[in-house]
Amino acid sequence: MNKEFLLNTLFLVVINLIIKPFYIFGIDRAVQNRVGEEHYGIYFALYSFTFLFQIVNDFGIQNFNSREISQHRQLLDKYFSGILSLKIVLGIVYLCVATIITAFIPSYWAVLPMILSLVMCHILASLRQYLASNVAALGMYRLNSVLSVLDRVLLIIMCAVLLWVSPFEEDFKIEWFIHAQNISLLITALVTFAIIFKQVKTFKISWHLPLFLLILRGAMPYALSIFLMTIYTRTDVVMLERMLTDGSQQAGIYASAYRLLDAVNVLGLLFAGLLMPMFAKQLKDKIDIDPLVRFSFQLIMVASIIIAATVWFYRTDIMQLLYKQATPFSGDVLGVLMGSFVAVSGTYIFSTLIGAAGHVAQMNKTFIAAFIINIGLNTALIPQYKALGAASSTLITQFFVMIVLIFLSKKLNILRGGVGWVLHIVVFVLAIVGLNIIIKTCQISEIWYIQMLIVVVLSGFLALGMGFLNYKKVAQLPRSP
Repeated sequence: MNKEFLLNTLFLVVINLIIKPFYIFGIDRAVQNRVGEEHYGIYFALYSFTFLFQIVNDFGIQNFNSREISQHRQLLDKYFSGILSLKIVLGIVYLCVATIITAFIPSYWAVLPMILSLVMCHILASLRQYLASNVAALGMYRLNSVLSVLDRVLLIIMCAVLLWVSPFEEDFKIEWFIHAQNISLLITALVTFAIIFKQVKTFKISWHLPLFLLILRGAMPYALSIFLMTIYTRTDVVMLERMLTDGSQQAGIYASAYRLLDAVNVLGLLFAGLLMPMFAKQLKDKIDIDPLVRFSFQLIMVASIIIAATVWFYRTDIMQLLYKQATPFSGDVLGVLMGSFVAVSGTYIFSTLIGAAGHVAQMNKTFIAAFIINIGLNTALIPQYKALGAASSTLITQFFVMIVLIFLSKKLNILRGGVGWVLHIVVFVLAIVGLNIIIKTCQISEIWYIQMLIVVVLSGFLALGMGFLNYKKVAQLPRSP
């Protein structure tokens, strides 16, 4: 009986539940409350703006490397020096591209130093993710889980000093927050590099054009995937800030709600990072992938449905607890955005599966359609509904992507069994919604967060009763690499 997948997943979830929520609600939220919605909205819009060019910085190398090294671990010596050298070149090109594009937007000239700092933040984040992909591909999953929160631990320490220790607290600036991110990412990247360095026999930073071209050719489909996903997930806040007269304020409202989506999305992203080398290895070894796909999909969907439904019913209370300027409108934005978390969770599983199988080109057609749908919806909805319109566009787009990817997995014959078990999840959604309605109607407690806690606990028992968290299923999982 192989319990490795479940144990690694549980360790990943626990360690992130300890660190990430404290960072997001203790540090990131405190930064927004300290600098205000408008200033934070500008930061969030610029962060998304610079992220749009991430294709130049990453070029799909992380996913390409994770798949290749997990299937052929002997390639680490061949690829590590070359890819790291290539990452330096791509980082420089990314910096130049972002600077040139900014030059054509006069309203951004005044914030060019902030843009350059955010570009450096993306470069370091991409470098850290590439290095971490080697750790996961080599099968060091728990160490990779620890490294996934190291930058946040360092950031928490630095920002706690800047926010609450005199004399820094009296004149906190959003630029300090960006600089702290860069320092924490740099330290984490250096630590991860030291771990990988022990695993390679030779290392030398050099310009080797044939190897660069080989890597870029293999990574190109993944680069397009990243670019398309970035476009349809990050343009909403940029369009908000650009299209509306009160764009900065609306971007700030959207950012305050998106923060909670980011908090839970982190687990899905890390979950996908854990599954990529497992899927790739098992597909290479021709092991039946269906049990692992089904178990991982049900596991993440149960969690996302419980979270999304519960947040929807207590959306305004949550926002008013977290933010001084919260309104029912910002609560509605949160509720709609958290609905998209269900779809994003499913997308993490099936995009990882299709990518591990090497059918990235087919998947990219879905992302192109999602981009067109998202831009069209944002153009139609933002002028009238503002931040709520952007959230609604995200919800519709993400569910479109998840549904298409599920059917694509079947069409490509990656999944060989039936997908009738997906209907089981639909029944679970209805049951959770009904449970929330009953608990809220009965007013079991006058304190809303106690009611919410009761709903979460009962939802967990409901998931057990419906067989979603059946531990015996783990015994049937194929061996992980």
